[in-house]
Amino acid sequence: MSDPTNPQNYPQQARAPKPAPPTKADQVRSIVDITLSFMQKRLHKNGNVYLVDTQTRKVFFIDDETIFNKITEAALYNYNTVISNSAIETAKRILKVEADAIPSNISHRVGRGQHAYFLDLADGTNFIKYSSDGAEQVRIDSRTLHQIDVDFLRPPNISRIEPMTRNNPDIPGDFLSDYDEKEFSYQLSKKSPYLNYLLGLTNIPEKYYSTVITWMVCTLFPETDQTLLEITGEEDSGKSTAAWIIKSLIDPSEKTISEAPNSLKDLLALAKNNYIIAIDNADDLSETMQKQTYELLNNGIQSQINHGNSGNNWTINLRNPIISVSTSSMLSNSLLSKKAISIDLPRLDGRTLNDNFKEIFQATNSQALLELAKVAAGTLKNTRSPSLKVNDEIYFDNFALTGSMVCKYFNVSINSFAEILNELRNETNEDIIDESIVAKYILLWAAENPKHKANKPLNDWQKELFKNLSEEDRNDWPKSTRKFGAELKKIAPRLKKKGVFCKSLGKQGSNVLWEIRVSETT
Repeated sequence: MSDPTNPQNYPQQARAPKPAPPTKADQVRSIVDITLSFMQKRLHKNGNVYLVDTQTRKVFFIDDETIFNKITEAALYNYNTVISNSAIETAKRILKVEADAIPSNISHRVGRGQHAYFLDLADGTNFIKYSSDGAEQVRIDSRTLHQIDVDFLRPPNISRIEPMTRNNPDIPGDFLSDYDEKEFSYQLSKKSPYLNYLLGLTNIPEKYYSTVITWMVCTLFPETDQTLLEITGEEDSGKSTAAWIIKSLIDPSEKTISEAPNSLKDLLALAKNNYIIAIDNADDLSETMQKQTYELLNNGIQSQINHGNSGNNWTINLRNPIISVSTSSMLSNSLLSKKAISIDLPRLDGRTLNDNFKEIFQATNSQALLELAKVAAGTLKNTRSPSLKVNDEIYFDNFALTGSMVCKYFNVSINSFAEILNELRNETNEDIIDESIVAKYILLWAAENPKHKANKPLNDWQKELFKNLSEEDRNDWPKSTRKFGAELKKIAPRLKKKGVFCKSLGKQGSNVLWEIRVSETT
């Protein structure tokens, strides 16, 4: 008898039982397995456990929602498992169990781990490794088991350092031949020709190369206190170009040189977004900001960094190297002046810097950076003594001790380095006030107007001071408002020490306003 519900007599289909939904334990296991398949658990020295993407080296807190949104999608598509919120919370607790990894020092660009330093080229693949064994460029890819046990913080505007893809034997420029007069420069051109060539693109005198190289080597050791590199000079002396080349070699970023910060908040923002801070127009750096700058160089600034989208903050110690650019030394703070090297650039006198310096820099900077890392590695080969004695003078500071190791690397005498270091540290430029006709008449004006307080356009100040000019001084007076402003910037820091406050208030409307007043009894 046929079945009216099945007139064609099809065979009966067996109904498979409905699969049981994954238990919470299964979900938790899936989350942990997926997480550890592309992330590493890390333990920081402050006790926080966090996750690092093995490809991008990006740091996330365990509670970061971005990770678990990604894992939820992977579980659905790869395992056909729907993840519940309670399973995620349980998995987070499991992942927070103490990690086995050794804590690593963390900075923006340079990190320490595996008994070596690593300079991050910010592409997640290429790094420069340097230690007492030497320096080399290392590359990480999926086929190698070698992993770099250092985690880097990459601010949004950090720029990649292009890795060295070829070794160009044609060094632009010639080797120096005058060994007697330029001992350090001669050895630099032999052992580090690309580095020597890049410094040659600047207007920095060759006798200062040893101090500049020492400053750059110090930046490659982030756990030590840093030194301010102050570059001064007249207009069009190549100050900004020198600062750009020095900073960009180690730490390129979208905005290489920034204006002087007006608050601790501004300084912290610069510290977070740069490894090396470069400040233009540093003449305007206030006494308070100079003190904060000293703290940053010497002790670092405790700051909170946000990771991912979790809202969690991680407190780290930021100790950034700093370059400042100004028309004359702005170091009125006694503590900061002891932590600074001030290099005054000579007038170009008709000659100009290479107009294509940026293109030349891009073609040679990777080789120069590797050479610099080799210098840094060379300073690690010998045990550093706690003090250095040169010509009956004893040095204890990190900069001088590093300089002595740099001189050992190049096999040159430490005496000339120490002599130049003392020259750069003791140079006060007090004669600037004595030689400036503008300073002379501002001091006379201040003596006659001790209570005067007004903000005036630059050309109004020029006219007011010009009224009292004697006949013999008229030929030396700046012929244009632009030159008058440049002279005012140059002498402002020194006038401040004599009790006269001079500061540019920036452009308002079509005029640049300046405040000139007596700050104390002159």
